[in-house]
Amino acid sequence: MRRNYPARIHLKCEVCETEFTRQPSLVKKVKRSFCSKNCADIAQTTAPRFNFKCEVCKKVFRDTKDHGADRRFCSRDCFSANAPDFSEKECPECGNLFTPIRSVHTTDGVSKHCSKKCYSDSQKNGEERPCLNCGKNFYTNPSHDNTCCSLKCKAEYYSGSTSHKWKGGKFLSEATGHKFVALERPDRVGKYVAEHRMVAMKHIGRLLEQWEKVIHLNNLPDDNRPENLYICGTNSQMRKLFNGTLPWPKKSNLKEYK
Repeated sequence: MRRNYPARIHLKCEVCETEFTRQPSLVKKVKRSFCSKNCADIAQTTAPRFNFKCEVCKKVFRDTKDHGADRRFCSRDCFSANAPDFSEKECPECGNLFTPIRSVHTTDGVSKHCSKKCYSDSQKNGEERPCLNCGKNFYTNPSHDNTCCSLKCKAEYYSGSTSHKWKGGKFLSEATGHKFVALERPDRVGKYVAEHRMVAMKHIGRLLEQWEKVIHLNNLPDDNRPENLYICGTNSQMRKLFNGTLPWPKKSNLKEYK
């Protein structure tokens, strides 16, 4: 099967005015039209010339533009004289001798430090201080004013009474009416425990297990007197007490409970 190619475009040479054809894809890439390299060279030599002033010797010279930009130097010697100095020098941060490389971040065009570490150290304007939580020294910027070395240490230090949201470590639950107090336990995620459970734990001398429930004998959730508390050994016992399957206790069992 014969393949259909796009029709070639007819053009006219800008120098000798000879007509020639070219592929459409090349017409989009090349802005000017020349039939041969000889005509392209002739057009280059006849390009308009302008007066420029050399940045080194201050001499005025006449030449074509450099890819549309003004020329800066009149000769190769002036260009080389303006080149950056890449001779060996001393690092201002660590004092080691090194050969600099080209850099766009300096005024003279060459690097000032021997490594990225020395450059980073030169930009530091903060100080080292001990972490309030772990005591480890860390660097901090004065604009940040950090007091802890990491987010983890910050969360651990600013918890409980050091937190800006601390309200005395006590609150009243609107749902149940029970009082809660702050108590951090190693095997528990929550940092608060019901006050009536705290009273019961103090009397029996140990922490209560999750299945050991404490009820109020007079059904008043804010009456946390020891004589008004009763410990249920299991969840099943507590449910039977509330649904009437077992008789409701009349006396606290904190003294004899183990």
